Amino acid sequence: MSDIRQFGTEMSHPIQRPGARGVQASVILLPAAIAALMTEADMAERYQGLPVILDQPVAVFGLFFDADATLDEHAAEYPILFMVIGGSGYVRVGGASAPAERVHAGYAVLWPADTPHLAWTDGEPMQAIALEFPAASPTPLDALEG
Repeated sequence: MSDIRQFGTEMSHPIQRPGARGVQASVILLPAAIAALMTEADMAERYQGLPVILDQPVAVFGLFFDADATLDEHAAEYPILFMVIGGSGYVRVGGASAPAERVHAGYAVLWPADTPHLAWTDGEPMQAIALEFPAASPTPLDALEG
């Protein structure tokens, strides 16, 4: 049987971090090293079902932004590929002095490791897929999941 994971808004939950509002996440894929840190029952409860598990250092999340949402500015210890699949919004990469860029379905943005990045919406919802490459340590994923 194929590994199939439903990841729509009905399978997501709010990101619980200071500064984040109106953004929900759904785990699609987890590296086996992270999955091994919890029981299957704990994983199913935390992620509202079992994500696809792959023995590779990559995690995949569906992100669902409300019409006026903000994913707080932060940096990760690893690169993240942010791909907009629906709606539109804005991103900023490189801190407060970096320019804001409008993005919509079909845009992909690389957030380099250790670089502040921010995403938000202003009047229209946005849906995105985030691919995280936490090769060094599984713990940074906990920051997104809360």
